Amino acid sequence: MVSLASLTFIDKKPLWDKIGFSTVEQSDAYSVRGTTIFITESGTQGWGFTKEGCDKEVTICGIKTAVKPPSAPVSASTGCSGPASGIDHVVVHTTSLADFKEGFREHLGVLPRRGPVTIKGRNMLFYLLTNTVLEVVEIKSGHTGIWGVTFTSKNATEARKYIHERGCSVSPARVSYQNKERFIFTIREHVNGMKTPVAFIDERKPRSKM
Repeated sequence: MVSLASLTFIDKKPLWDKIGFSTVEQSDAYSVRGTTIFITESGTQGWGFTKEGCDKEVTICGIKTAVKPPSAPVSASTGCSGPASGIDHVVVHTTSLADFKEGFREHLGVLPRRGPVTIKGRNMLFYLLTNTVLEVVEIKSGHTGIWGVTFTSKNATEARKYIHERGCSVSPARVSYQNKERFIFTIREHVNGMKTPVAFIDERKPRSKM
């Protein structure tokens, strides 16, 4: 089984404080249900995974990728004090779905759960990991790599209010087109000066037992 262990974004740390990630001067790491989020204003974007019996660092379609055996969670100086309760999905942009699929298969032994499929004119792959979903989008030009992240929240409507009251511009909450029982909203990164597209969505409700 493969899990997402870490994400590294090139962004401004004080802006992440506004969306509920407490900022400590010496800290650039935040723990969200077993996944460590690193925020750095310079350096290299990347991610890490855990897989039994695997220990290597590679590059998959330009993304710095670390694969380590399962162990204790990466120590983070600061926990998430805000509404993020987990990671619903991560969006990745690539110029070749075939290359991404081959790289992910070679280094992590994982094939897409769905795809390639075309949704709203975009060719996509979907990977189901133990703790999140990867949505891989094929683009012809523009930024490639880890594009954005959607966090889960126990109550997206309350999360939106919390973040808005901290001085962050957010979109109206709307019903998710994939699940009508879940509300979602986005951080207006172009207004707030963030480089990373971020959204929050209600946690999935447990399926009722028959």
